[in-house]
Amino acid sequence: MKVAWKRIKTSALWTARILLSLVILFALMMGFGTSGSDVEKMRLFADAVEKWQHNPDFRQVQVEYVEMGSEAMRSKLAFVNSKTMVMWLRSLPGLPKDFKVNDTSLAHYTNFTLGPLSAYMHLTAEQGLTDTLKVLNYLGSKEQLTDDDIRRFLGDYKLYNPVVADDGAVESVRTLINDIDASRKFDIDTNVSARITPHIAAIASRLGYPTQIKDMNVHAQRDVWQLLDSEIRENDYELWRTKQANDWLNGVWAQVYGSMYSGVIRPTLALREICRITGPVLLMAWVGLGLWKRRKLNEAPNPLPRLALEGPEDLK
Repeated sequence: MKVAWKRIKTSALWTARILLSLVILFALMMGFGTSGSDVEKMRLFADAVEKWQHNPDFRQVQVEYVEMGSEAMRSKLAFVNSKTMVMWLRSLPGLPKDFKVNDTSLAHYTNFTLGPLSAYMHLTAEQGLTDTLKVLNYLGSKEQLTDDDIRRFLGDYKLYNPVVADDGAVESVRTLINDIDASRKFDIDTNVSARITPHIAAIASRLGYPTQIKDMNVHAQRDVWQLLDSEIRENDYELWRTKQANDWLNGVWAQVYGSMYSGVIRPTLALREICRITGPVLLMAWVGLGLWKRRKLNEAPNPLPRLALEGPEDLK
């Protein structure tokens, strides 16, 4: 019985040691496995998401989502790249449907990691334009377009969260309608990603960069991305009109789904700050305890009995 109890105590002790070592390792990785520059990238993205929830200019939201989202995806958390971390988090059991990883998740995070142009083209390829263009054409043709008309339009999008429909959001729709002369029929009313690709190649060629996005580094992607809109407007105005509607839709998507990521970033950064303190403290406490125990063991008297055998006569 005593032997069994001793074995249980030994197993429990080693289990506790292993768990404590894992806790300390996790705390050290979380606290010191994310650089200050990566923390700033994630914080800037989360701050931008909060700003988008009030008076968003959806086309500008798209620009910020592409640029800041791409920067944030090239960061590391606990020495692990963000793509791997986000995919792991979204694969955890028990998550709500909107949070679960889906068939396009890996491609989404991969493209955002590669750079802003790759991120933009991924978003662009995901948008269904036909119905939105029909409604924009209808709204643009109304003689008296009211704010309520626009709010109903925004409310028709059934996404993870409601689309913001405050005064700034309404103004964003009005500006879009005016910019693209939405009362006119759209010559291009389907996905525009394939039509944009030749313009990307033309810009890249002029700048001396590879013409394929997959072959461009982040710096090249950023340069081409910043020139893309003006290039299309000057050379294919009808494509530019449809592209603006597509960019607006990208911004709607970003405003809604960006909050999913900022909701993870905020507590994660707070946990990092906690771990930067608790990790070293736990490690020092464990090492100190071990040294204290060893010292006590060395100071303890020898428990073995001393045999006083002085000669053969003592054995009689």
